Amino acid sequence: MSLNIFFNEWEFDVKKGCIEEFVKLNGYEGTWHQFFLESEQLLGYALRKPTNHNKTFGTVEMWKSEEGFKTYIAREKERYDALCAANAQLYDNSRRVVVSKKFARQFVNWTRIQEINPIQHVNKESYK
Repeated sequence: MSLNIFFNEWEFDVKKGCIEEFVKLNGYEGTWHQFFLESEQLLGYALRKPTNHNKTFGTVEMWKSEEGFKTYIAREKERYDALCAANAQLYDNSRRVVVSKKFARQFVNWTRIQEINPIQHVNKESYK
């Protein structure tokens, strides 16, 4: 693995009544994941479920490089902006998360075990 791996992680405070739609849009079979899979730069993707019964979900993408991520988003800006607008209707707040070096090493090692297949961690049935 290159030392240039770029992690793009976000947290979202999902609105009451919007959890199922949020998981549908952001989960493994969701529109966001399918959009990112079109890029050869994507190494992994995960949707992190909330802890302690709160409504804060997280997404993390692992890219070959920050430049690769930015190039893909710039090329697909119209679609990216449309997805952002659809997603924004489902949460009250969002924030970018700084990925720690420890997390980065764990994520890279975990995806190596998974043969760099895109990943996700949410079972939407557990949120009904």
